[in-house]
Amino acid sequence: MPKLFLITIATLFLSTALQAQKTTDTLSSLSYEEIKTQIRTHKKDTLTRDTYLKAFVDKAKREKDTLQLLDGYLFTQLLGNNELVQIKYSDSIIAIS
Repeated sequence: MPKLFLITIATLFLSTALQAQKTTDTLSSLSYEEIKTQIRTHKKDTLTRDTYLKAFVDKAKREKDTLQLLDGYLFTQLLGNNELVQIKYSDSIIAIS
């Protein structure tokens, strides 16, 4: 019985991780403007908006695009609900610029 439980939990965890990777890959294929549009569209849906914000920042980091990275940090800082996250991104903006 415990083995079945562990296998079930492991399977659920793995499928969730794979789905998250697929979502990230799909979002990384969008242009910066397309991601910005989705951020604006989902401004009130914080979970979806935060997914797009993360995709924007990750894309800029991966492409080593400093200007887009600053934009991503600024969007995240301005739209964030968490004060600690806002401070973190404000520090990142200062460090880069």
